[in-house]
Amino acid sequence: MTDAFSVFIKEHMRHRSWNLAELCRRSETTTPEMSRVLAGIRPPSLRLIVALARAFAMSSSRSTDSGLTGFDAWAGRLLRLAAQNKGYKTAD
Repeated sequence: MTDAFSVFIKEHMRHRSWNLAELCRRSETTTPEMSRVLAGIRPPSLRLIVALARAFAMSSSRSTDSGLTGFDAWAGRLLRLAAQNKGYKTAD
């Protein structure tokens, strides 16, 4: 399953030339946690959403961020995307 949250995060990682390790470093999250969220295995926690919003807001560029500026804009967009996801894969 590809969900809007994961697609959005991956798109903005690509615009910044960030790999998973860089995203985790900037958001102060763990690679296993982020991998599970990006794979759609588990939903993002509020803590993870806040961490991602901070990381993306600190590196924002209007030309690549769909007009998102500041922490509030990023947090709002990420919360809306996370809320749209109804189902997640189960871990094997």
